[in-house]
Amino acid sequence: MSRKNTKNKVRMVDIAQRAGVSLATVGRVLQGTGRNNIRVGPETAQKVRHLAKELNYIPNLAARQLAGKKSHTLGILLDPRHSPANSIRFSEMGTRARQKGYHLMALHEMPDTHLLEECLGEFKSRGVDGVICMHHAYPGQYDLVPKIITGSGIENVIFIDEPSIQGTTYIGVDFAEIGRQMVNYLLGQGRKRIAFVCSDLDWYTGPHFHRGYVEALVEKGLKAAEELIWVGTRHREPDSDLNRIDDLTAQQIIYDLVKNKGADAIVVTADLWAAQILNSLVDQGYQVPGDVAITGSGDLDVSRHVRPKLTTADLCYREVSHKAVDMLIEMIENDAEKPTAQGVFVNPKIIIRDSAQ
Repeated sequence: MSRKNTKNKVRMVDIAQRAGVSLATVGRVLQGTGRNNIRVGPETAQKVRHLAKELNYIPNLAARQLAGKKSHTLGILLDPRHSPANSIRFSEMGTRARQKGYHLMALHEMPDTHLLEECLGEFKSRGVDGVICMHHAYPGQYDLVPKIITGSGIENVIFIDEPSIQGTTYIGVDFAEIGRQMVNYLLGQGRKRIAFVCSDLDWYTGPHFHRGYVEALVEKGLKAAEELIWVGTRHREPDSDLNRIDDLTAQQIIYDLVKNKGADAIVVTADLWAAQILNSLVDQGYQVPGDVAITGSGDLDVSRHVRPKLTTADLCYREVSHKAVDMLIEMIENDAEKPTAQGVFVNPKIIIRDSAQ
């Protein structure tokens, strides 16, 4: 994140001098201060706004907060790497925030102490009323991001998915429940050899999904065979894009699990992976779901575009995003009576389509 040069930052007094009006008049036009004690004609207001735009005036939202006023701005912490889930969530958060009279300020962060602290400092300097953290469970350093954020002095914080530290407020989806539901459904369809495929078992989604998969098999008196578990990080370079796979990787998965290990169903933790594997199964002459059933997760557009259509899990991106915004705004607007930390899980929904019927 680059720092902007604030040496020649434009102030309201500069605009007042250029416009030939009082500082109070500029404050009334640009920040709504002074209430009805200061009356400004439409021509003067237009002149002030034009000068503010021309001079690239940036309002001091932090000063408004110190004066007891809210900025009606929510900060969003994102991981800069591409993710369809992030795009959907951010869009839905923006929609919900606008409905509530707020707008968003997004910054990219990675689990780097200096960069994360810079992001949080930028939020504070801009006077954001609260922050939604969309990523925090980085492999090998699960506590790092939550501890830095909760120790930053920003009072109102919502995490997406449960952090590893106590006393936080969060909202997410129960990924273990998705794993259980998928396995139980496939067993009910008569599948005997159910494989599990994920990009990794280090990030948040994979371990929880895997736990549900294992628990469902054990509850039915079955063994979760290690030979039927395929993890991307065990076969690919660590810095490769784990959101997507290519034809060769999909073919390797099919060779390992279906041809060699006799899997008749594959539970995949992401739609993009599942769609690629499904296409490769069809290309290699397998009948889906006749020979092999396959399921994904995410209910992305691709799940409806492949043939046969993909059985998947609706991760409730819209509902989670809207609730995160609602919970944060409630914290902000009820700051005189802070609620206790709470965790909310939205129930995932399994969508049965042709690939696993």
